[in-house]
Amino acid sequence: MAAVTDYLDHVSHSDCSDHSDCSDCSDCSDRSDRSDCSDRSDRSDRSDCFREVADPYCLEPGEAEALLTGHPWLRFAVLGDSIAEGVSEAVPGYSPQPCADRVAAELGRGQSEFEYLNLGRRGLRAHEVRAGQLDAGLAFGPDLAFVACGANDALRPGYETRADAVDAETAAIIKALQGIGALVVTVSIFVRPVYPSLPAWLRPTGTERMAMLGARTAAVAAGLGTVHVDLARHPIASSMDSTSSDGLHGNARAQTVAATEMIRALGAVLRGSSPSRASAPSLSSLPSLSSPSSLSAPALAVRPHHLRES
Repeated sequence: MAAVTDYLDHVSHSDCSDHSDCSDCSDCSDRSDRSDCSDRSDRSDRSDCFREVADPYCLEPGEAEALLTGHPWLRFAVLGDSIAEGVSEAVPGYSPQPCADRVAAELGRGQSEFEYLNLGRRGLRAHEVRAGQLDAGLAFGPDLAFVACGANDALRPGYETRADAVDAETAAIIKALQGIGALVVTVSIFVRPVYPSLPAWLRPTGTERMAMLGARTAAVAAGLGTVHVDLARHPIASSMDSTSSDGLHGNARAQTVAATEMIRALGAVLRGSSPSRASAPSLSSLPSLSSPSSLSAPALAVRPHHLRES
């Protein structure tokens, strides 16, 4: 039985040999398809240009600049798997920038000294992220870091018995970055009601596994005091129109919504808001989770915008 990480590598970008339909493919050298709607030859489709602006779960015009003005972060590092890399698929009317790239672009607005390093690579398990990316991430000297890993572990046989080890790898990455003074952002990714592209043997438990990963990641985040963005129960998670054609990764709409929530979370930190505690289970309630004594800092979890009181 082929490893699911190999499967994820195979389905990433759903055969991006046709680059005309894959404006986010990191392997594509031709960015001509990333032009904005003003360059479209089909003017009858012009209304698509405004879909992001009209989307209630996306940033409002000027919102990111208002939230991040005066921010202190000049070195932003991203570590992880395909979520960090930004594997996605274009959607008319939405920015083609993956989540981390969009956040970096907003952070770098008007900041001539701002630097961005994205080490994310699809298919990696948590221990491979730590082994292959952490040293480079630390050497970069980030003051802000985004860590996203664990999904490729969750989609492998026996995750339930290895979840402790996955949590420990994620925690080690976070603590190392915090040790050099970086503010770390973590995420519980969108949990889909179905994952049609998964192998038949895995498909029935795909949602359960990703929900388990999301809950455990939130608990690790709460223990280590990261800025955690919980997208697992976001309204668009149940909408398959925010999923790429590979049936696994988020498309441009999902990337834009994720970037929105991360920018709003960072804005809340800057405003000195009193973020709500993560709606995560206690560490002791998770089966065989590493000892709470090593995960003791208070959480800086920010509820996604759609869950806040009006």
